[in-house]
Amino acid sequence: MANVSNYMEQGGAVWSIEGTLDIESGGNVNVKSGGKVTLPVTTASTGENVSNSGLTVLSSAGTKTYTLDAPEAGVVKSLFAVEATTNVLTVNSGSTDITFDGTNQNLTFDANNEAVHLIGQSATRWLVLSNQGSVGLS
Repeated sequence: MANVSNYMEQGGAVWSIEGTLDIESGGNVNVKSGGKVTLPVTTASTGENVSNSGLTVLSSAGTKTYTLDAPEAGVVKSLFAVEATTNVLTVNSGSTDITFDGTNQNLTFDANNEAVHLIGQSATRWLVLSNQGSVGLS
């Protein structure tokens, strides 16, 4: 195993881990009252690739197609459209081998405030946990 930089910042309030933190079988991560888990939040507006984790806010002045990076088992992803009333925003799976719900390869947002919440089931399948609004699957 290669060395990675893992350290506690001065004062002990923050641990930095470069790489992966594995919680072994039977282990737990306990978030106490007032604690939180923060996921990355990004905005996409030019039809670029979209990361496979965290929240991405889709915002565009025109019709755009985005490609979602491949899933990983257990990865959580949320997509939220804020400018889809007159613009159709499409997110595709990036491969004919990758699907949303086992059959569909595209998510289509055509109204403001539509959102989907996904979780990676495997390297080739996203599960649609919720569909807020009427995000189309095709």
